[in-house]
Amino acid sequence: MDRRATVARFNKLHALHRYHIFSIIPDVKTYPGQPPILSYLCSHENCTQAELAEHLQVSPASVAVSVRRMQKAGLIGRRTDSSDLRRNRIYVTELGKERNEMLRNAFEKIDDKLFSGFTDEDIARLNGYLDRLIKNLTGDINPGDVMDFLIRCKDEKQECGGR
Repeated sequence: MDRRATVARFNKLHALHRYHIFSIIPDVKTYPGQPPILSYLCSHENCTQAELAEHLQVSPASVAVSVRRMQKAGLIGRRTDSSDLRRNRIYVTELGKERNEMLRNAFEKIDDKLFSGFTDEDIARLNGYLDRLIKNLTGDINPGDVMDFLIRCKDEKQECGGR
């Protein structure tokens, strides 16, 4: 059993997936963490940053960085909560809705290509294996800590080889 070869396949699959994402949407200035934020906000308009962080399982600080960047890009906006002036509500702009739709369509095309020739049973079996692998590596790690680490590395443009 060559486990290193299996891990190498995961890495190759990840690289190919990213290649296809960027080849389909080359002109879109979208950071990796933004599509899930746009998707959530399109179906949960006027949520708070805390609600968004909880859904994404990342720290409020990480969400704040993404929200600022996305607001600057015109994808989302913030307005003061009418019932609590200390709290802001996040909404998606028209540009954000257009970007979300374009990203959703692009991801759908990639998914169709990725799973071409797979039956629903094949996908269910694969998901079971992947869930087991994820569980094996999760251990005592908080999933939000992993996402925060990845976002921090991306935002600070630092090497991610260590903590």
